[in-house]
Amino acid sequence: MRSRAHSRALVAVLLRSALVGCVATVVDELESMAFSDADATANALPFSAAAAGPTAYGPGPCDGQFRGASWCDTSKPFKQRAAALVATLSVNEKAGLFSNDAAAIPRLEIPRYNWWNEALHGVARSGVATSFPQVIGLAASFNKSLFHLVGDVTSTEARGKNNNRSVPWWNHGLTLWTPNINVYRDPRWGRGHETPGEDPTVAREYATAYVRGLQGEHRVYLKTAACLKHLGTYSAEAGRMSFAAVVSAQDMEDTYLPAFASGVEDGRAAGLMCSYSAETFGRGSRGPGSPQQGGAVPSCANQGLLSDLARGRWGFDGYITSDCGGTAGVAGSHAYTSGVEETVAAVMGAGMDLDCGSYMNRERMAPLLGRPDVARLGDAALVRLFHVQMRLGFFDARENVPWGSYGPEVVDTAAHRRLAREAADQSLVLLKNGPAADGGPTLPLRFGASRAARQVGQAPRVAVVGRNALASTSMQGSFFGVAPLLISPCAGVNATVAAAGGSVFCDDGADGGRAVRAWIGDGLASAVVLVAGLTSKGAPKDDQDEIEGKDRSSLLLPRGQDGYIAAVAADAAAAGLPVALVVMSGGPVDLSSAKADPHVGAILWCGYPGQAGGAAIADALFGVTSPSGRLTMTWHSEDFTRRVGIADMRMRPGEGTPGRSHRFFTGVPVFHFGEGLSYAKVTAAPPVVRFEAGALSAIRDEAARLVTRSRSCLVGSATVALRNHGPTATSHSVLLFAAPPLSVEARLAAGAPKHLLLDFDRVRLEAGEAAQVLLPIRAHDLTFADAGGRRVTAPGVWRFWTGAADGGHGPGMAEATLSNAAVVPPRMPPPRVPSPSDPPQMPRGAPPSSPPPSPHPAALPLPVLLLVDVAAFCCLVATLAWARARLGGAAAGRRGYLRAADGWLPRHTGLRMGRLRGGRMANSLSRGPGAAREAADSGKTPAALAELDLD
Repeated sequence: MRSRAHSRALVAVLLRSALVGCVATVVDELESMAFSDADATANALPFSAAAAGPTAYGPGPCDGQFRGASWCDTSKPFKQRAAALVATLSVNEKAGLFSNDAAAIPRLEIPRYNWWNEALHGVARSGVATSFPQVIGLAASFNKSLFHLVGDVTSTEARGKNNNRSVPWWNHGLTLWTPNINVYRDPRWGRGHETPGEDPTVAREYATAYVRGLQGEHRVYLKTAACLKHLGTYSAEAGRMSFAAVVSAQDMEDTYLPAFASGVEDGRAAGLMCSYSAETFGRGSRGPGSPQQGGAVPSCANQGLLSDLARGRWGFDGYITSDCGGTAGVAGSHAYTSGVEETVAAVMGAGMDLDCGSYMNRERMAPLLGRPDVARLGDAALVRLFHVQMRLGFFDARENVPWGSYGPEVVDTAAHRRLAREAADQSLVLLKNGPAADGGPTLPLRFGASRAARQVGQAPRVAVVGRNALASTSMQGSFFGVAPLLISPCAGVNATVAAAGGSVFCDDGADGGRAVRAWIGDGLASAVVLVAGLTSKGAPKDDQDEIEGKDRSSLLLPRGQDGYIAAVAADAAAAGLPVALVVMSGGPVDLSSAKADPHVGAILWCGYPGQAGGAAIADALFGVTSPSGRLTMTWHSEDFTRRVGIADMRMRPGEGTPGRSHRFFTGVPVFHFGEGLSYAKVTAAPPVVRFEAGALSAIRDEAARLVTRSRSCLVGSATVALRNHGPTATSHSVLLFAAPPLSVEARLAAGAPKHLLLDFDRVRLEAGEAAQVLLPIRAHDLTFADAGGRRVTAPGVWRFWTGAADGGHGPGMAEATLSNAAVVPPRMPPPRVPSPSDPPQMPRGAPPSSPPPSPHPAALPLPVLLLVDVAAFCCLVATLAWARARLGGAAAGRRGYLRAADGWLPRHTGLRMGRLRGGRMANSLSRGPGAAREAADSGKTPAALAELDLD
């Protein structure tokens, strides 16, 4: 009987496998019918062909005489084809391929290619491209779907601009050296605004979502190839070429490395970049570093990082490049090696494949490839490099690559402009909103003029003044392209006020405030908007505060802005005017004065908001949108700069340091990580936490086996009940924090963090709507690193809360005991339907070593299973027939895109998309495009189709 049951189960599994294959075929055919490349509608605004590049592929290496070569055989795996290609190359041909500007191979019709291309928050340095908010602002949305969508649109425009593989120009390729996911450990760092912030959980989720958006979800080809940078500890500009980071294994494990691990394992990034820095962590391919550097090993020669960890433990299967000039620094500024031969052997032996620069040029590499050890390392590196190019479709027919026909029509579409506006809206963080003279909150501003103005019937008059009031390219931060439009704060406010019949006074404050104070004094003003802050790469060279190569020395607002703000605010308050301070900056600034100043009614941080920044600022100031962002950095007072040096890599508090980030800082910040106000009235109940039986044993078992978070099993969940009490719809971010047992002092003394950010999500709530947010808890989430860099946990009562990092006390906090006993609350939310991407679930009530339950219950006889399968298949066939009749072979739009009112929005395959609610797209747990699809032959004009916005 048992043998017969096993046979039935085996037959059922085989039939189900065959059915799954049929399902995949049907789904692919449906998608190809609904999203045909041939019938795409172009909605791009015109721009120069020189900026966009050619619109299609030139002939590829496998389109001519080598069509029958083994490396062109599409029936073989890419890696096998790449190995076959490398085997045919001569030493001289190989020697020209190890620099970012890789030489052509005329004999094989392989064109020159430049690997160096930038796309930090939109395609950079390559002409016109949509400019999204700088990463530090984008991360403040805490919206994983938005991270993915921005990556998807960026890769679409990269394809549209750079599809012609015969063009070898710098920044004209599909290997994008982004994202920057180093931890923003010190607020003075000049490049910190390129990152998602100080928290490894935020960096981890951003890396995963953005990389997946860039690379696409196709099962064969990469849309573009992302590159995680800069592997290691890079987080300061001063002396960066020779910086030796003295860092503990403890901080590496739970601070500096988690984002890279997830970017590789969950995001499946195709590239990694080693950094300029050296670390005391890992092992060098030629032993420890020089005594002058305390034994620190240059990142690009760190075999422990590149090979043991990335390629070994994480399973990285892509290429590794140096940062530009980094290879030369191994021998030069770090003095780790002497001479070209020793340096090349060291970096390639560590696992590096490509040199950004000219250090590993043809003239140097040709003789070195005569050495058997270097030749072996070189062949392995070239296989990895060609493997990535083949995954991008460089060696296949254009029609086989899903995005192969993209051209200028997919750049700067109306839909992409809307997404840039929406991203800017979601990035704004409201830090203060005190009472105005009329008793209500300062924001949103009301169009009521002053008392004197009302007496004479004066239309509203608003002042927009300060250093960044007229900002344009400064709103793009760094690593940006030519934005198709730039809406300054002045222009954004003016558009809103002018529509109400009013006027705006704009001034950059260069006169110290004399002009605006005179304007206030005429008694006809309505409100004052101060726009202060910092500048980056978009500002004139002599006016840049935080850029690559330059850290800040102070957290105070530069150029006397604190005095300017205080003086203008005092005059405005004396005239009874509301004053709102908008802070445009990447890094945190000390706003202690403005926060305490009763004349400054509101403070709104906008980061570097991109092309639509001024419009988004106006939206928030006048209540068109409700600010919903939250800080991804702890904002310190100036005292922080006197207590710890920027070169101190320690995260935990100790002698000479108060600790870094919300997890370890022991002082009182000006603003907390996760802080952010809203106009909406959303309440969150304390989280309801449950643990599976055997949770503690599962956590300890995984920690002992060095299981990474991507492979970690689920041991529990937290459910948060929300309610919108306001009269309008709003979006709300849920941040789930947890604190281990014991007091804060005892935790820090043991090396544990004060608390951890476990996960986050963002939801949209209609007026009066109640909803529940379910956040999974994995075994890895409840661990931290001990002094040796090993993952450990703490049994006992853990505290959980949502909101900001300082919310671990009070009525919003919940407790749950971590042990081997199950913790099941009396009232549980409906279970979420698991998705294929979920990690393995530990069976409830079973020890961690128990085998998973069988997916095919033995109680069902084989005929019943077959009947169910046949019925399902018939349903699919009927669906396919309906789709053919419905669509009639006409395309609904470009493959991979959703039809919108006046453009194309990218599909959100495999991640959260939105659902339509009254013409707006709301973030939800639904998957796939769903109701957003519209057929082009539906009889509706484009203007009649639902306009899609993201929340």
